[in-house]
Amino acid sequence: MSIVIFSLLSIVKPEGSRTAHDELQNGIFSTIAFIVGALTSVLSGYLGMVIATYANARTTVEARKGIAPAFAVGKCGCSSTACIACCLRVS
Repeated sequence: MSIVIFSLLSIVKPEGSRTAHDELQNGIFSTIAFIVGALTSVLSGYLGMVIATYANARTTVEARKGIAPAFAVGKCGCSSTACIACCLRVS
């Protein structure tokens, strides 16, 4: 997909005072941004699943003690997963 983005953005005819070099730079920067975004999305998904799995295991262990401890642990696990996912996806 990044090759398609690079190809389409770098073959655009320059308009106005822009040169072919400017269009090539635009294609390169857009391709790099796409790849970095894809990598952070993968990392965010992986970390979210790992943390959610650990949080579910901890919640199950705490559920043996009662509903209140299980809820507290589940809430902490959910908030940490959401925080990591949002921070990685926004940056």
